Amino acid sequence: MGNKENNNTSEEFVIIENNWFIKARIAGAIPWIMFCLIVCFVLLCISHDDPLKELYRKGGIGFTLCGAFILIFDNIKLIQKIKKMPLVAKIYDNYIEYDFYDANGNKKRYKMDLNNANITYSNKPVLGKFPSPDDINFTDIFIRPVACCIRFVENLVFKILNRFCEKKYIIFEKNGFHLSLEDNKKISNYFNDIKFNEFTKGYFLIGSIKFNKEEENA
Repeated sequence: MGNKENNNTSEEFVIIENNWFIKARIAGAIPWIMFCLIVCFVLLCISHDDPLKELYRKGGIGFTLCGAFILIFDNIKLIQKIKKMPLVAKIYDNYIEYDFYDANGNKKRYKMDLNNANITYSNKPVLGKFPSPDDINFTDIFIRPVACCIRFVENLVFKILNRFCEKKYIIFEKNGFHLSLEDNKKISNYFNDIKFNEFTKGYFLIGSIKFNKEEENA
């Protein structure tokens, strides 16, 4: 755990905007939008004499187009929400209150106790819970190549949105749940002597963000 200055009381806090979150949500949606459009294009390029197969083809075109438009529309709505009410993290002496939007577009606040929390840094922000290498089963071996491709596109889009600027993120982890804050002058003096987090290289930007009700402070 990084060393944190103890001159703050629990009533004092530092506010940091979670500017990276919307970029991560967009980056996470792009691979699936691309997948929908590629499948749609393939279906448009083929045709069937069989009426039933042709019906399935048209249905597939409609399904993939709807999927792409839903993803685009959801992200536009999320951008509008964040513009009206920016996401912030409040760093207190012993805990963090962290705002984010869940998969349903609902604003949530997660409270993490910093006592015994693992604090590291990375050049990639992450949020949520991620499977441990020990939890990988036989099915995951076949899914892994697809996941690697999706993660590659996601990371590339995120870098493009960041204009390929290398940034440092402070990673907070406790009980398997990760939070990230972009490093800046407000918090650089709070956390020092922390190690690089190697595991984040293999994570998606946003993992599972389900947690117990007692952990939620919305």
